Amino acid sequence: MAKNSYRGSRKYPTEESVINEIQRRHTEGLPLNYTAVKATDDSLRLRSETLFGKYAHAVEAAGIPYNSIKKNRYTSIKCGHEFERVLSGLLKELGISYKRMSHGKHRPDFTFKNGVWMDAKLSHSRVINCQSPTLREYNAICRNLIIVYLIGPDEDRVYGETRLTHVNRYIKQLPKHRQSFYLRKFASISEKVENSVAA
Repeated sequence: MAKNSYRGSRKYPTEESVINEIQRRHTEGLPLNYTAVKATDDSLRLRSETLFGKYAHAVEAAGIPYNSIKKNRYTSIKCGHEFERVLSGLLKELGISYKRMSHGKHRPDFTFKNGVWMDAKLSHSRVINCQSPTLREYNAICRNLIIVYLIGPDEDRVYGETRLTHVNRYIKQLPKHRQSFYLRKFASISEKVENSVAA
């Protein structure tokens, strides 16, 4: 038996434990597509493949149509780009200047003159506990990293060289009439994401 087939066997020893974890993630609205699971909990993916033959078969065994997960992923990607565009407008309106540029193979959403990078994420759930590849890779290169997220607690926290900030922290810096404009825009994006997860 291949060495990889044992990876994750302590965490997910049985088919039932794999199914329970997939159902838990689905209930909590966490992304279940192949790429997201590989990035956040590769042992779940590996055990799914070992016990069910394919990751998609494990998802189906948990009672979730795998095609719906793929559709949700595309909706999330589209919403992520929309969030980034609206955040770009918000930063401009606040007078925060930035550039969009590559740093070798890395391409943060926004680069500031002082060596600080900013990346827009739909949800804080993948970023916390260093689950995000962005967090690991960017922190090694930039001076500081700011992750601005849409879905999650309305707070501003610092983890080492990384600041996790809800987008509302930027919206609150605007006059009231402009706040409502951005709150509506971001609420619309958030609703699309939530509807795609519930579908």
